[in-house]
Amino acid sequence: MSFGVRAHDFGRGKSEELASLIAKVGATHIQLAPMKALEGFDPTYRNSEQVHLSEHIAFKIRETFESRGIRISILGCYFNMAHPDLPIRQQGIRLFQDYLKIAKHFGTSRVGTETGSIRADYGPDPANRSEEAFKVFLSTVSQLVSVAQTTDSTVCIEAVAHHIIYDARRMDRVLKSIGSPHLAVVFDPVNLITSENANCQERIFEECFSLWGDRIQVVHLKDFVLDGNHVRVVPPGKGNLDFALIGKYLGQLASPVDIIIENCKPDLILTAVLYLQSMGLLR
Repeated sequence: MSFGVRAHDFGRGKSEELASLIAKVGATHIQLAPMKALEGFDPTYRNSEQVHLSEHIAFKIRETFESRGIRISILGCYFNMAHPDLPIRQQGIRLFQDYLKIAKHFGTSRVGTETGSIRADYGPDPANRSEEAFKVFLSTVSQLVSVAQTTDSTVCIEAVAHHIIYDARRMDRVLKSIGSPHLAVVFDPVNLITSENANCQERIFEECFSLWGDRIQVVHLKDFVLDGNHVRVVPPGKGNLDFALIGKYLGQLASPVDIIIENCKPDLILTAVLYLQSMGLLR
């Protein structure tokens, strides 16, 4: 049975320690965000220009996880792609481009991020749905894809309901605007849920898979409950996400995707895995 986890859901430490912990839950692959998961990397990004991941270091990290039967599915390099402070945004672009250049030494071609907000704190803002915000984002992603095309790597973007890429059609517009096979999707169904649309899951997900299902390479699985107007994340099987519907659409894809369980404490992983297996999402 194949399933993945986010390495930083197991804490922050040395690659050997994380590999050991992750192997114990039976995961076969991971999402690795070095700045969140690995000691020696600045998680605040303030000193990111001093961080240099050499090919040797990347390969050693890969070897450590592979020795435990764990493949690195995707690198996480999350940054605000529309940060209002241009120098900060450019710093994020350079760092992401560096990850694209070195991804193959980690054993993957993928580097992922969410799409950002016009607010420096990454918070929701009605202006995230504006044409101006879209243009800023598109300029950023274009700079990333240009490097991905020369390094045979893949930029993977993740839509979030309150970010600049907030629904299926907005994502479709990005994919068509860029027009490159080096741009793909991390699909997180809960990220598209709000208190207003939580009862419209079939419409939301049908649109996603009909427009760009073939561009999905990685799927994040978690669950949600509504606390008033707030979407609260819970482990798979503990909330209101229609996993049977997600399983149906994933089963129709021509190519398999990597499934990654997220926002789930290590001691709850086995329960989540058994639930997802019972829903036909893990084989």
